[in-house]
Amino acid sequence: TLVSVPAVCYNAGASHGVVLHALVPALLTNVFVVGVNQLADIKVDCINKPGLPLASGELTPRMARRITTWCILGAILSSQSSPWLLGTTLTSAAVGFAYSCEPVRLKRSALAAMACIVFVRGLVVNVGFARYAGGVVNWWLVAFFSVFAVLISVLKDVPDTVGDAANGLPSFALMTSRAAVLTEVTRLVTVMGAFAVAAQPTRIRRVVAVNAMGSWILMSLLTNPSDDHEVRRLYKMLWVLFYVAYLTLML
Repeated sequence: TLVSVPAVCYNAGASHGVVLHALVPALLTNVFVVGVNQLADIKVDCINKPGLPLASGELTPRMARRITTWCILGAILSSQSSPWLLGTTLTSAAVGFAYSCEPVRLKRSALAAMACIVFVRGLVVNVGFARYAGGVVNWWLVAFFSVFAVLISVLKDVPDTVGDAANGLPSFALMTSRAAVLTEVTRLVTVMGAFAVAAQPTRIRRVVAVNAMGSWILMSLLTNPSDDHEVRRLYKMLWVLFYVAYLTLML
């Protein structure tokens, strides 16, 4: 959020003040979405991610509910200046809530879970903040980051197969195999990398794209799909790649 929102706004011609104003509700909404997801997944996270605040007991559910409540209220209040900003905030929060919480809990379906992530990361962020900034929507960026969101949504569950299987949460890694998911993600990153390099208008952007994409692909080829630690590290690096792609918009 700290990278993607400013990148979209600056790319649409926004001033520093406009960007800072957008960051407040964006960050608060992000905390809300992550918070409700962890509240809904305490049992799952005790297996998959026992170090998280709620799963480890460092934070109580009551405290987490208070934090998420204040965050969403703050996000709504701080986005009143623009219908596009308010709409982006409410849509992101609503999809995040539906993704995690009963009675909807869209993450019970691997396809629905992926659709939620693609919708917010690909469409809502890139359209909503561009229009808030008064710019024209770049539909090539929407398409590019939508595909990127597919990769993130598929890879994120690979190291979590044990907890997901124990709690009846489907994932592409469970429906196929961890190795198959990793192979397909690597292939798609390679295709996206070639597209990203070819599409860059300046030499410095091409250099950044080649180095970033190439490093991730090499790391992926050296990753053992059965090693949770290695796959989580690769997943974190995919997020780094995601934000590097946004950073190139500001070069």
